[in-house]
Amino acid sequence: MTQRDKIVGGALIAVILVCGVFVISHLFGGPPAVEENPDLGFKCQVCGEEFVIKAETLRNQPRDTEVLEKNPNRTSDQAHCPKCQAKHAGLTMLQCPQCKKWFLLSDTNVRTHPDVKTNTVCPHCGLDLMEQKRKQR
Repeated sequence: MTQRDKIVGGALIAVILVCGVFVISHLFGGPPAVEENPDLGFKCQVCGEEFVIKAETLRNQPRDTEVLEKNPNRTSDQAHCPKCQAKHAGLTMLQCPQCKKWFLLSDTNVRTHPDVKTNTVCPHCGLDLMEQKRKQR
């Protein structure tokens, strides 16, 4: 066995070890998986009802183009209200990671009014979501 064969053999073993560690770390470690069908919170712009639906329900809701054309403050990613049946009327709510309660990000659709001031402090427990995000970095 030549010196060159020993170097190639050692490199091959190193590559196999690195690949093995990579595969094992992805199978048994790493960050937790993102939930495929998470809960989404909304507050109806029409009747004020607060409701929670699954992401899949929002994806499968029928798009009402007539409502969207008449009201420029509504977008297709807004949920239909289960109480008053208003189409695309749900304003997005956030769920506080600390107390798990839902709260309104803004009383205006931030998708159609991107310059509107948003509330990132939970009114129930006082957690500032922006400050928490900064600390996590």
